[in-house]
Amino acid sequence: MPDIDLASARRLPLADAAAASPAAVAVHLAAVGPRTRLVLRAQASAQAAAGTALGLTLPTTACRAATGGDTAVLWLGPDEWLVIAPDGTGDGLGRKLASALAGAAASVVDVSHRNTALTVTGPKAADVLNAFVPLDLAPDVFPAGACTRTLLAKSEIV
Repeated sequence: MPDIDLASARRLPLADAAAASPAAVAVHLAAVGPRTRLVLRAQASAQAAAGTALGLTLPTTACRAATGGDTAVLWLGPDEWLVIAPDGTGDGLGRKLASALAGAAASVVDVSHRNTALTVTGPKAADVLNAFVPLDLAPDVFPAGACTRTLLAKSEIV
C-alpha cells in the first residue's frame, strides 16, 4: 500500500487565500468595537419587568433575538438572555435592571470583559462558518434573527 500524505490531502476552506491578492480574498474578519454585555437570568414572573427596563420585550421563543435602537437581547435558554448594548452603558443598564427586578428571582452579571465580537464578511464567509460550526446555518434553518450558543472550532460563540 502506498504512503498517503494526509496533511496535504486535507483541504481547508481558505486554502488558496494566501496566494490571492488582498482584493481577491474571499473572507474578511474585522473586530467590532467594545460593547456592553450583560447576562440576565430571570424567572417568568420577572421577565416583563426586565423587558420594560430594557425597553424591549424579552424573546421567549427558543433561539430568537429582539432588537430596539442600539440594544439587542438574545434568548440563550428558558430563563437566560444576553443583553448587548453600547459600550459604557453596563453600570447604568445593570442598575436599571436591578431596580426593576428587586425582590424577584433574577440576576444580572456584566460579562463585557470576557467577550469580543468579529464580523465575518465576503463571498466565502458562509463557507468558512459552516466549515467550523456544527449547526446548519442555511437561511431556511437558521433565519435572520436567530441566535444560539455553539462552537466555532473549539471556541464558544453566540
